[in-house]
Amino acid sequence: MEIIAQNKNEVQNITLRIPDGTKVIKAKAFSACNWFNTVIIPEGVSKIEEEAFANCINLEKLTIPSTLHEIGISAFNGCLKLDNIQLKNVHLIGPKAFAHCKSITNVDIPNVEVVYYRAFYMCKKLESVTNAINVRFVQKEAFAHTGNITFIQFGEPLISIDDGSFKYSGVHFVSLENATQLKSMGSTAFQNCQFLAVVNFADQTKMKTLKNKTFRNCFNMKQIYLPEGITTISSNAFENSAIRDVTFPSTLKKIARRAFHNCSDLCIPILSVDVTVDPTSFMDCRPTSVFDLYNTKTQMNLKGEKCSICIEDFENENTVCKFECGHIFHIECAKEWYFKSDTCANCRQEVKKVETIERPTKRRKII
Repeated sequence: MEIIAQNKNEVQNITLRIPDGTKVIKAKAFSACNWFNTVIIPEGVSKIEEEAFANCINLEKLTIPSTLHEIGISAFNGCLKLDNIQLKNVHLIGPKAFAHCKSITNVDIPNVEVVYYRAFYMCKKLESVTNAINVRFVQKEAFAHTGNITFIQFGEPLISIDDGSFKYSGVHFVSLENATQLKSMGSTAFQNCQFLAVVNFADQTKMKTLKNKTFRNCFNMKQIYLPEGITTISSNAFENSAIRDVTFPSTLKKIARRAFHNCSDLCIPILSVDVTVDPTSFMDCRPTSVFDLYNTKTQMNLKGEKCSICIEDFENENTVCKFECGHIFHIECAKEWYFKSDTCANCRQEVKKVETIERPTKRRKII
């Protein structure tokens, strides 16, 4: 072991270099050692055992070799000053490996296959998780209570996201569009992710059930596409979220109690008679939209007419609708208005019926 220091009285400038030829850094080898701020691990080290550097509260910089494949339980737990880490060829991140590392902002995991229980728990400044394309399993609370992760993308190998994996985190965007092997998403997986706006699923999934409280209290999630393959939406799955637009799969068979309870921007949908819906599933949601209740069509010449909401011409008649009072609008403008008020934007009459406007049929001359 080599110690390099500019001033031995100043811990900020002390580097610990692990000896060449080391294969494994043993359990608790440097646990609670506070006299260094940099650790250099040489090529050849393949494993760091449990609590090897736990609670090294002054550790800031860590050089990891390409030969390192496994990081054990709580290996760096409580290293409060540890910053960005690149886990080049690491395949396994053990339980609580980096838990409570409150200064980590970026984690690069190009070859990680398993992120174990609470691996990054309480990493409050974590903003970026890159190259998660080979992750197969994200275990319970792996990223719970982390910082504002702007974007995380998983690849085809992903099989499961366990209970509470991201709960109470600041994640914004989760891409699962390539995760075609996904079989399970645990309960409370994204509960209380207040900044979560987008979760992109693949078109088809092996996952049958969306578990209870999966997206509960996601106050920034306004729309979601649920993939084909899902048959059950469990209790409280979207409770109290900001959801206003849901695309339900044709495979859906059951929506459990309070699944969309208090989604106050969501209009109660009209679903297939094959879907069993609990009476409380859509409690405290908006009444079924008139845009869903009525699908009648009418013909009208719109030349020279304008939408009085956006004040633009009607360029394509297929995007126009007429309220019962006779006023006409772009369909998207009308829907946006209707979410705020169930009255006409022109005359304030209550909207009870909507018709889609079609281009008038031209009669062909017979010669």
